[in-house]
Amino acid sequence: MFGTRNFLVSVHDPDKKHTDEIDIKRLLRQTKQISQIIAYTWLDEDKDVCKNLDDCFKDPKRLKKLLYAYDASSNEYKWLEKVFKDQEGPSLPIFSRDEIDSDIYEFKVLHSQFEGKITDADPGSKSILTMWIPYPPCPQISDKPNEPGEAIAPIYKGDLEEWIKDPSDEKPYYAKNPYIPTTCS
Repeated sequence: MFGTRNFLVSVHDPDKKHTDEIDIKRLLRQTKQISQIIAYTWLDEDKDVCKNLDDCFKDPKRLKKLLYAYDASSNEYKWLEKVFKDQEGPSLPIFSRDEIDSDIYEFKVLHSQFEGKITDADPGSKSILTMWIPYPPCPQISDKPNEPGEAIAPIYKGDLEEWIKDPSDEKPYYAKNPYIPTTCS
């Protein structure tokens, strides 16, 4: 449903810590980019970058630093540039300075699921939304496409490559293959 309309959700905050609105289309783009980062780590073509990205998904502080990377001279930003090098148009930073400063999002990683979610933050949290990011173990990846009735592996390498190159700001906001993790459900 989110992908069918372009509208804003006002953030109600009596303490005035969060004065911005959340742009649903932007939020979908951000969740798609997170999925594309995961797909990039699974391709494992640039071993050093993939190892660093993988480490970020295993450490909440490093993950936040990665997703909030806005300084082009930082390692995190350079890693993300490699992920999105084949996309047209600006794709970085993933989150704006305003989003970083207002602390709207909290990130949690799900290590046993392929589908994440976006929920209200826990009561008492300074954040408004929690992004539950799926980061399961990488399933088997095949170099050959699956044929009808003859599945080789859950994921075809070409599906990952296509997904990473797909413009982040365009539909669909989730991969066609259910084994490529998505956060926007």
